[in-house]
Amino acid sequence: KVSPDFQVTEMLEDREGNIWVATALNGLGLFREDRVEIVNAAAGLSEGAVLAGLENIRGSVWLCNQGGGVDRITEGRIEHFNLPDGNEKRQVSALYEDRDGRLWAASVDGPVFRWRDTRFAEHITEDTVPEKVNAIHHDSRGTVWFGGQLGLMRSSGRRVSPVRAEAGFPGGEVTAMAGGTSGELWLGTSQGCVLRDVDGRLATIGTPGDLSYGKVSGILVSAADQVWVTTLGAGLFLHDGKRWHRFDSAQGLPDSRLTQVIDDRMGHLWLGSTGGILRVSREDLLARSKEADAPV
Repeated sequence: KVSPDFQVTEMLEDREGNIWVATALNGLGLFREDRVEIVNAAAGLSEGAVLAGLENIRGSVWLCNQGGGVDRITEGRIEHFNLPDGNEKRQVSALYEDRDGRLWAASVDGPVFRWRDTRFAEHITEDTVPEKVNAIHHDSRGTVWFGGQLGLMRSSGRRVSPVRAEAGFPGGEVTAMAGGTSGELWLGTSQGCVLRDVDGRLATIGTPGDLSYGKVSGILVSAADQVWVTTLGAGLFLHDGKRWHRFDSAQGLPDSRLTQVIDDRMGHLWLGSTGGILRVSREDLLARSKEADAPV
């Protein structure tokens, strides 16, 4: 059911197949075998406005919220941790666990931090420090990518360098990142571009015109010919390896202001939106895309 009181900011599926839904006003929703359980401030969260979350390799669920810092849920126990910069209200914009099991937390208006033993510590590099980061990705070659308000950066070891036009980056704010079928980087921008890393150079897969000039909010790569992209205002898009297909109100989508997409691996895509949670049949979407390709 779509409701303005349940603006979805993030979703994740845990290892038991449960769907966790973070909302901007009403805490955390847990979908478990057709039951919805609400975890909010009354249940022990430091605040009900949850911005993002993840489940780490050890099974703990980490959440960042509007009030600043991070909550950790481990076997029902909730703990809160602030970023170590003297500002307890500093918000976390992204949480990410890399391929080596390291937990990263990016702050909205400051640097990037890493979890070390029992606390977060600032990620100090030899030169450039990533700041105002929206998304992080660790690819199969060992490169850590940082995308955000200031563009795109990558790190190999302790060296961090900006990615510029000569490497295929068109500029602008990076709003979403995801791994491809081979662990490669896919990213989206606020201008409506979708890019894929090919041997260290970014190839443009989607232009603003392809995505109806919608701000990219989420990317899911199910297969080489199934790249799903959510946008804030232009609906859901599928790249089938050759062309883009759009799904919006004309195809029955009740809300085009989408914030996230995940695959439950049981035949459905779950979409977060500014008005609630949507579930759609993946096969139905694929069939509709094939109908659009059929000759008239």
